Amino acid sequence: MSSIALARAYQQSFETHPYGTLALTNGALGALGDIVAQLTQNLVRNKLCFPRVFRAESPFQIQPRRVDDHRPPYDILRTVRFFAFGVGMGPVIGRWNFFLERHFPLRPSSIRMPQGQQGKVSLKALGKRVAADQLIMAPIGLALFLGSMGVMEGRDRHHIGEKYSDLFKPLVLANWQVWPLAQV
Repeated sequence: MSSIALARAYQQSFETHPYGTLALTNGALGALGDIVAQLTQNLVRNKLCFPRVFRAESPFQIQPRRVDDHRPPYDILRTVRFFAFGVGMGPVIGRWNFFLERHFPLRPSSIRMPQGQQGKVSLKALGKRVAADQLIMAPIGLALFLGSMGVMEGRDRHHIGEKYSDLFKPLVLANWQVWPLAQV
């Protein structure tokens, strides 16, 4: 399927079933992100090095050699948890973005532009939108992430509370360092 056909299929699905499309897309992206993270983590843990291995047919061929043969297994249930979280959050994020677009429009609607053209993006409105997103939704999303992952991992209330105590503040601070620049 070509990328144009895929984009059209997505657009049609979004127009007819916006929340279902957001849920499945967000779930798939969450699962894909976890797959990449786990595979990368496994590669880094294995500490691949590339000594020269001389063979008669190819004296310059390089083959990987593992320094550490212990490879943690791929955690498919973790990927399923990321998919489930993404499915649940997709519609929530969709509604949040609708709220942001409505209350913090990036382009003034009062200025009439020629057909097919849009006005300039207001940096002030963009700043307000990013600030609202980071100050309101980022902490809520991170709290929901930590809590739902804890529940899906089968942790009890005490252990989930410990996760919040250990991770919530550093995650929010890291989020504030990365995402505002990505949103601009």
